[in-house]
Amino acid sequence: MKLSIVVAFTLFIPLFSIAQIITNQDSVRRLQFGFMLGVNYSQIETSEGVNKDDYFLENEMGFTLGILAEYEINPKLKSINTMETSFYNGSVTYVDNLYLRHQKLEWTNLEIGTRLNWHPFKREINSPYITLGPEIQFDLSKGNNINQLRPKYIINAGFGMDTQLKYFKFTPEILYSYGLSEVDNIGLLPAFKIHTIALMLYFKG
Repeated sequence: MKLSIVVAFTLFIPLFSIAQIITNQDSVRRLQFGFMLGVNYSQIETSEGVNKDDYFLENEMGFTLGILAEYEINPKLKSINTMETSFYNGSVTYVDNLYLRHQKLEWTNLEIGTRLNWHPFKREINSPYITLGPEIQFDLSKGNNINQLRPKYIINAGFGMDTQLKYFKFTPEILYSYGLSEVDNIGLLPAFKIHTIALMLYFKG
């Protein structure tokens, strides 16, 4: 758990750095806050060595809500830090003592991440970008005791489009999350990993 706290703190080091450099009006203009929402689709992957014929996995839709802080490092590079709550869904069908059984799978995650957005073209109104960065997740559905929360590590990659509107910036984004850590055994399914693809909408100002 101590390692996870260190990792989470490291992910948010850019925010502390930003706070130190906001000493003039130009720096303030470079920092934006906002919120985000979106839908996700889970991709459950069983671990190596597991007979996949014993389980039939179904991936389902979920959703995400969160807040963000974005800082413009230069006209082509931005740092974005996020904290969000995501709800993931799926199901597994398996054979138990000759009976076919169906189990719903649900996760509620607290997610903290940081990414770099690279804008290859300098555009004031519509600016496409590529994004990449790490994320740490805690499964809140495991219980209220934080000492029992097992962290999961994720790599996020995707692309989006910053659109400057009259009063705020609107950004649609496609984000793929690759799970590096195995999810706890739920008693029915051996250890597995979760990857997701999400359509996110960001509102920044």
